[in-house]
Amino acid sequence: MNKNARITGMITAACILFLTLAFIILAAVFPPQEYGTEEQFLAGSGRTLIFPVIPSLLLVLANIPFLTSLFFYAGESARPLALTGLLFGVAYAVCGGINYFLQLTVVPRGILSGDTGLIAVTCMHIKGSPAMALDNLGYAFLSLGFLFFSGIFTLKGLQGYIKTALGH
Repeated sequence: MNKNARITGMITAACILFLTLAFIILAAVFPPQEYGTEEQFLAGSGRTLIFPVIPSLLLVLANIPFLTSLFFYAGESARPLALTGLLFGVAYAVCGGINYFLQLTVVPRGILSGDTGLIAVTCMHIKGSPAMALDNLGYAFLSLGFLFFSGIFTLKGLQGYIKTALGH
């Protein structure tokens, strides 16, 4: 395994852990709600909905070097699985990055201007909105990516337990 890929993987794993904890704390302090319509969202939303989105966007960005380090961790025979996992991870990064960028830039502008049409399309807290679908699609891609990455681990030590837990 490439030593630089190992170091990158360890650093980004620590970043991912930190950002996940930050998200959990911010989501507990500023709990997001789901709304049925954009009018309900405007009536009940506050500017605090942005706070949990910040670590979410940073998590998307931190996953890119982490997934790349997993690709370089894979042995030569497991590279096709790792490449497939990396491609699904990139698809997650695109979906998640676009969605969280919209939540941080476009949705606050829609809240301030009261533009219900803009909020209906871009807010992921409204049931059935395209932004909610984009968020769910991104996490489906991430799940598939990690499913393929599970095939790169051998059956020894901690890696064996992980592979057994994921059903390979």
